[in-house]
Amino acid sequence: MNKPDYRALVHSPADASAAFVQYAERRAAGGGVAWGIPGLDRYITPMQGGDIIALCARPGHGKSSVGAYLTRNTAKRIVQRGDKNKCAVYVMWDQTVEEIDALFEIDAAQLSASDIAWGRADMVKVKAASLKRISLPVWV
Repeated sequence: MNKPDYRALVHSPADASAAFVQYAERRAAGGGVAWGIPGLDRYITPMQGGDIIALCARPGHGKSSVGAYLTRNTAKRIVQRGDKNKCAVYVMWDQTVEEIDALFEIDAAQLSASDIAWGRADMVKVKAASLKRISLPVWV
């Protein structure tokens, strides 16, 4: 068995400075996923590919809604940039695709999730939101 080389964990000032510049260049090129809330974006760094983010709260306190909000805003920025080769992906294990997609559609049409769940939603608005949603590059 090979012994680990612990010297790789020690960096000279020059090495650390070079790593910092590379880090800043990667961040400038990638941009990341902003939270979309000015107060948070001022103080919390954007999420980057490979980051693991945990949203913790009790059931029914908006974790899925926050995830959908972030995904929808990311997809909108993809559309604004005109990047046809990218999409946002929303993954959830405890909801049906219909429930998840409602998170993306209710905002655009000023629909109420509870009105949809109770069957009181204006179906004209539901269908219009559904057609508009098709152009949003979010895969569920």
